Amino acid sequence: MVHIQATCLLIENGSYQESERFHPDAADCEGKAVTGCREPRSSRIVLVKCPSIGLEVDETMKTMQSTVKQAYKKFFREMGIDPDTGRLDGSPGRKFATFPYVGSEYGSAKKLLFVGLDIGKDPQPGRIQSFSERRASIEDKPLCHHNPHIAGTYMTALYFLKGELGWNSHWKGIIGTGATCQGVLKYWENFLPSENPLSHCALTNWHKFVKEHRQHRSGPADRSYLNREMERRFFVVELEAFDPDIVIFQGAGFEQKVSGLKRKETCFYVGQHPSARGGSIREPKTLINDMLGRSRNIRS
Repeated sequence: MVHIQATCLLIENGSYQESERFHPDAADCEGKAVTGCREPRSSRIVLVKCPSIGLEVDETMKTMQSTVKQAYKKFFREMGIDPDTGRLDGSPGRKFATFPYVGSEYGSAKKLLFVGLDIGKDPQPGRIQSFSERRASIEDKPLCHHNPHIAGTYMTALYFLKGELGWNSHWKGIIGTGATCQGVLKYWENFLPSENPLSHCALTNWHKFVKEHRQHRSGPADRSYLNREMERRFFVVELEAFDPDIVIFQGAGFEQKVSGLKRKETCFYVGQHPSARGGSIREPKTLINDMLGRSRNIRS
């Protein structure tokens, strides 16, 4: 029997978010029988159901998110980041825009961490985008509405998880279409698995800051450091918090940045950004082959 205190949740309009205060009935959940438990190869998932609100919580994802959040809180203090607005002391016009994306099934299979160069836009002007908002913007979005970046992330995740989760036939069907990653999500739904591969991923960015109110993603405007030493050191802390099995750096510009990066039992890959233009790089097979070719010398 596993005994675990229920996560504190605030229920509003049928949705939920993390709350600093206890739900009135949360104490009733402590020590209750676990409703489901499974043990994949490398992690233990504990699902706890609170009878009063009828909600199952994936404790692996929640624990991981809490660990990552604590790392960010320390980073905020070191960098002088306002925890509400994301604005920085001494850097007017720049802000920390969003917490990273943590999929609802992160940890139930191979843990995949995707790293982009920068967020590219300010998703919530005037404040920081929360974990739950970030997750909803990716995982809950209809697949056919994803942009080339997230569509390519979806296909890369499917590729790495296909053996473990039984998606080999899906992958073969997908690469046989000749469509782009985005095109597959729009027009070839019959080749997609019933489970969303993005649920097993986490997404973060190398550069954490963005120009306030920026809405157009293209361009390298926010690919610079405010404190190079502190920001690079924090990436190592973040890496430990996520404890990934595989890290995929999205963008050829990462090849020099991460050439010496190593972590025991973690494989590192660098590939073209999924939204890159030219040739057939937006097709799933080409995207994966490019990544595998570039990464031969950096796998740890």
